[in-house]
Amino acid sequence: MDLTKLSDNDLKALSEGNIEAMSTEGLRMLSAGQKQPESTVSRVLQAIRPEPFTEAVARGMFEDPALAVAQLATEPFGGSQALRQYVQEREQRMQELPLTGRLAGVALSPATAMLATRVPQAVSAIPAVGQSRILQSAATGAAAAGLTPATSEDQFAREKATQAATGAVLGPVVDVLAGPLARLGTPSARPELETLQRAGVDVTRLTPGQQLGGVAKRAEESIKSVPIAGELVRRAEQRGFEEFNRGLVDNVIKQVNPQATLPKAVSTRGAIEFAGKELSKAYSRALAPIKITPSAQMYMDISDVVVRYGNQLGEENAALLNKLVMNRVTDLIPENKVLAGGTAKRIDSDLGALERKYSKSMTAQEQTIGEALGEIKQIIRQEIASQDPSGKVRQLNGVFSDFLRLEKAAAGSRVPGGIFSPEQLVSATRTLDETRRKGGFARGQARMQQVAEAGREVLGTRVPDSGTPERIGTTLALLGLGGAGLGAYEPSLSPYIIPGLLTAAAYTRPGLATIRQAGMAGPGLRAIGPVLTPQLAPTTE
Repeated sequence: MDLTKLSDNDLKALSEGNIEAMSTEGLRMLSAGQKQPESTVSRVLQAIRPEPFTEAVARGMFEDPALAVAQLATEPFGGSQALRQYVQEREQRMQELPLTGRLAGVALSPATAMLATRVPQAVSAIPAVGQSRILQSAATGAAAAGLTPATSEDQFAREKATQAATGAVLGPVVDVLAGPLARLGTPSARPELETLQRAGVDVTRLTPGQQLGGVAKRAEESIKSVPIAGELVRRAEQRGFEEFNRGLVDNVIKQVNPQATLPKAVSTRGAIEFAGKELSKAYSRALAPIKITPSAQMYMDISDVVVRYGNQLGEENAALLNKLVMNRVTDLIPENKVLAGGTAKRIDSDLGALERKYSKSMTAQEQTIGEALGEIKQIIRQEIASQDPSGKVRQLNGVFSDFLRLEKAAAGSRVPGGIFSPEQLVSATRTLDETRRKGGFARGQARMQQVAEAGREVLGTRVPDSGTPERIGTTLALLGLGGAGLGAYEPSLSPYIIPGLLTAAAYTRPGLATIRQAGMAGPGLRAIGPVLTPQLAPTTE
């Protein structure tokens, strides 16, 4: 210790070895200067010399609960002066460290995790009132006092009671504040997310605003007006639209071939093409063993399609459509009108190839021919399904109907890669609704209508324009370097620069992955929130 801080009388008494003659203040300073026992955590921290935030996390994670348990074990029996002295000196050090680091350490502590699950479980067993969320949160907050060291030397019981009371009061408050984060990554955040999850969309890959809606969505919208950070938010939102597309298409694929894997980097158009091929292969497998007798109604329906679409075409293209139907359909059906599976498979395959060929044409007339051939293909598939005892073709027809709506939505997209919005899918479901006067759509019962409308509620109506990945990467780099340089040049701007950096970083892929990991705690995170409240509780001096 620094002996110059002692008074002359204390120095004289100390030099003569007469400790009893020293003043109370001199004795306190002399005691404080003696080396106190150190915890293992302190020795490790001194050895590695971490940054303040890291040190605060480590102390909150391991040292806080260890010291609190030691106090609970010794204070009822008189306590340990050495332990009290160490807690006092440690508290002075903790005042120099970031509170956020200490709170993060407490939240990540294994002791906290155990407390956050065991206390609500114990409370839930109480008859009549145990299921109360408020009571569980209050009990967890009160119990959290056991993980927080008391800093007063002579009023341990009073300080613990104050911490427990504060935790019980603030526990439900923190529970409400932590609730949105706890719901991240879970379909329970919004009813619409459950609909999307059942349809194959991975809702954990959506942005926090898309998942939570309401205030979180409005906050995300406001960030879009901020230069650079807004670009990252829009790109993250666009990835939500991409997941919406990919999830729905992949769900179609899995229904016909559970072993098929959609390539990771494929665009929406590539996914549509991949799904179409899988459906064609599935139809080929289902048609092979079938024998049917085409009905008169089938011929009438095909003739109606040729006439109806022929009226929309010029004379030359109308003749082309009629020739294609004769060569690829009617002429292939034998005279006995028994259509074998092999022939049915060939007709289906030929019509599918012609439909794709003409639908991709640059002329509207040939695109109309493609639509007509696709409708005829569906008529034949429905005829086969009506005579298929296995029901496989009927099941495939249902999946194909869903695919047609996704295909039409993607066809109407003007976004690179064919990314379609939920609004475009809603339009497709209405257009392809086959009920009378679109009654199914009017009642909200058209195929894929509920999924499309849930997507519109969660994602919005338009795919955001996020710019190119190269531009985003450049602006993010400039944000990091420029922000750091400006903060170094003018430290007073740091409180404004740092939030901007954190906001921008939160909407990068790694940032959103971190947020998802936090949300993976699910309901348990609601209980962890109250554990943090004793850190803010007043201490008794």
